[in-house]
Amino acid sequence: MPCINPRKDPQSKCQGPGNPTACSFCKTIRTAAPSPAPSKTQQTAPRNVAPPVPGRAVVAPGNPAFLQDLQRAQQTHQTTSSQKVLEVNQSMDEIISGGPPAWNGTFTIKAKFAMKVTHSDLLVRIRLKMPNIPWGTGKVPAMNVWCSKVNIAWAGCSLFWKKQGVTTEKEYPINVEIEVVESGEHHTITAQDPSTVGHGATAGLGGTTSMTNWGVLDNIDIAHEVGHMLGNPENYFTIRFRNVTKVWGQERQAGKGIMNNPAESPLADHFWLVKEKFPALMQLHGEQGTVTQIKAPPPGAKSGWKFVNGSWVQA
Repeated sequence: MPCINPRKDPQSKCQGPGNPTACSFCKTIRTAAPSPAPSKTQQTAPRNVAPPVPGRAVVAPGNPAFLQDLQRAQQTHQTTSSQKVLEVNQSMDEIISGGPPAWNGTFTIKAKFAMKVTHSDLLVRIRLKMPNIPWGTGKVPAMNVWCSKVNIAWAGCSLFWKKQGVTTEKEYPINVEIEVVESGEHHTITAQDPSTVGHGATAGLGGTTSMTNWGVLDNIDIAHEVGHMLGNPENYFTIRFRNVTKVWGQERQAGKGIMNNPAESPLADHFWLVKEKFPALMQLHGEQGTVTQIKAPPPGAKSGWKFVNGSWVQA
């Protein structure tokens, strides 16, 4: 299908390599999304590390942080009664050790995204300003390849919500989407050609070196970088994050999920921040309750799975 792209002929086709419907996931808009001011320049880790996240956990309606989230949400994107959107903007540090010297240190993760529920889905949308450049040597816009890959890579996970006073759970499939915007962005992406990038200690693919520096030949590691935008630290070497230290070992291992191996699906824990913020989002709809669980594809599953009728199938 044609993409709506304010910087290209709207009739141009935008199919990603090997994916004839790639642009169906690319939510390009013409006008500024009402949002917080554009993000500040972020300190990025020396590989495909990225920064996202102001650290505040939403636990219960009585929690002051919960009320702050609600107040901010009510003041943001509330142009119509049906547009109930929770903006997440949270920063925290990860400390990497046990890796190559250039990778060890403290890096700031800056998680920024918007959450909205429909009658059937939980939409997690990240607004990105992206350059309008071709994918590789072809005529396909790189942004369409990236948007498609991110949506597919993060598919297959669901959040389960139990409304207060109700005995059954409601499943919300989680749909992670990229909105390409001209202003009001959560992050700004810089496109990098691998021939011009000195990776040094980094190990990204196709020119990707950090959360906001994406390679024009990469449609794998950029999905890992989006995981940082959702509030996740690296899952390799030894990581100190939110006062917990965990030893992951080398990167790109089988069975450790997208934040260790970008070719794999996410783990349930990779939606920890979405889970914490969800009660505040539902409060906008007049509901109180509890997130009972997040379901994700089995560890080691390649990206592109989804949960259907109690089992995992390829998306």
